[in-house]
Amino acid sequence: ITFFSISALAQTFGSTQNINKAFAQFKSMAQKEGLKGVSIAVSVSNTESIALANASGADVLTGYNYHSDGLRNKKNLEVLPIDSMQVKEVALWNQLAMQSDKAYIPAVTLNWDQRPWDNPDVKKSPRFSGFSGQSVSQSVVNSRRWIKANASKTTTEKIVLLYAWNEYGEGAWLTPTKKMGN
Repeated sequence: ITFFSISALAQTFGSTQNINKAFAQFKSMAQKEGLKGVSIAVSVSNTESIALANASGADVLTGYNYHSDGLRNKKNLEVLPIDSMQVKEVALWNQLAMQSDKAYIPAVTLNWDQRPWDNPDVKKSPRFSGFSGQSVSQSVVNSRRWIKANASKTTTEKIVLLYAWNEYGEGAWLTPTKKMGN
């Protein structure tokens, strides 16, 4: 099971000790219901969230998306090519995986477009250009290469998370479709 925000869990439960207790109770209940076990993953994005995840008893680290890292230090640019996101993402996976002894599941950010959420008066909205089947394929290839090169830092199942299946408003989607017609 994956939790979107370790900081929200800390706020909800009040302390890392309480999160630890809740995780242990959840695992115990799952085993009583017949599961062999449960791995708990939490989304992290920096040193602070990793420390919180470690103290809270999470088993695995992962993320939701890392679009902000792809846009970081590019304040004067409105549109960046998607391959700049892909380069930053691999660097971030390396950084996050090295900061903990827990397994890390890389999260692939397929695209990001801020425009639908911005106020109409906003002159510049950060986003990536070049989202396509080819860019998705390249992102998946990058994640497979990363897992192969970092086998000791990931899960034994070699899992990758793809963002996002249905974030249509953010320009990130990978919805299964059926080709119609010719």
